[in-house]
Amino acid sequence: MNNPGIANSDGGAQDNVSPIRVGQMRAKGLLEIAAGLYPASSRAIANRVEITISGRRENVSVTLATGGLLLLPKVARRRVDIGWINPMAGLAMAVRGAGPFRAPLPLRVLAVFPSLDWLVFAVPEDSGIASLADVRRRRYPLRIATRTLSRDDTTMFAISEVLRFHGLSFRQIRGWGGEIHHHTNPTSPRRIEAIRTGTVDAVFDEGVPIWGPEALAAGMRFLSLSSDVVDHMTRLGFRRAVLPVGTYPGLAEDVVTLDFSGWPVFAHQELDEAVAFAVCAAIEARAGLIPVDQPIPLDIRQLCNQSAACPIDAPLHPGAERFYREHGYL
Repeated sequence: MNNPGIANSDGGAQDNVSPIRVGQMRAKGLLEIAAGLYPASSRAIANRVEITISGRRENVSVTLATGGLLLLPKVARRRVDIGWINPMAGLAMAVRGAGPFRAPLPLRVLAVFPSLDWLVFAVPEDSGIASLADVRRRRYPLRIATRTLSRDDTTMFAISEVLRFHGLSFRQIRGWGGEIHHHTNPTSPRRIEAIRTGTVDAVFDEGVPIWGPEALAAGMRFLSLSSDVVDHMTRLGFRRAVLPVGTYPGLAEDVVTLDFSGWPVFAHQELDEAVAFAVCAAIEARAGLIPVDQPIPLDIRQLCNQSAACPIDAPLHPGAERFYREHGYL
């Protein structure tokens, strides 16, 4: 049964209707990896997997978790062995010690699963707004659909940081008559309905393949970010991206924005190489069962080679690199 929207600390309506779809996909993916690590055999002991370490067969316990920004320090403190987050930019900030991270975290990539996405700021076309600076200058009362407020969320960190760079905040926009509508995820039916009915006239979010065509059809335009804000965000760990004209019906020009691609599986840099190797082998064994955010079957080469859908902005773990090289994927 769906729960009604509830008020949050920013005063907007919060959608609380369903779990996050991509979170469910990564959770199922971790279960498949675990199935590959812990096969049903006489040598499997509880949640321990038998792995060759320094020529010896040893039983090793491996913990796996999916999450957001708060998962990164947990893996860095060895409270969790294997983590899976979205997008790559969160891990990139962690290894740089940038953004919400005060110091570099000793984390390494095991695999980056494909997910092609962007962070986009959409506003009403008929408003004449050409930039976020215009929003502040005109004190325009946008009615914005965005993500649920959370310090665990890379999306809200990025949006808030871009707004802060322009001297903006959601609180300010509400103060001059705007509205902020928080939704748990870009696929929220309440989000799509709000766009279609005109309840909102702007969207600040990722998950553009889901809501972008709806927003353009409803008369919104995607704003290009200025070079100075893009430079600021790339220093933190994000990538500059261009959403080409014609990507969706109604997208009449190239849009300069931030990349929000890649789902990295990662571990502490000191995770035993044999364990990292075994995790990659488990991914290979269960590849056909792990959900991916693309319409074509997963190719293991995608997990370790740079591409638009799989940016790799943190070092590969040595055990993972050895697996990919020995199996001809790198």
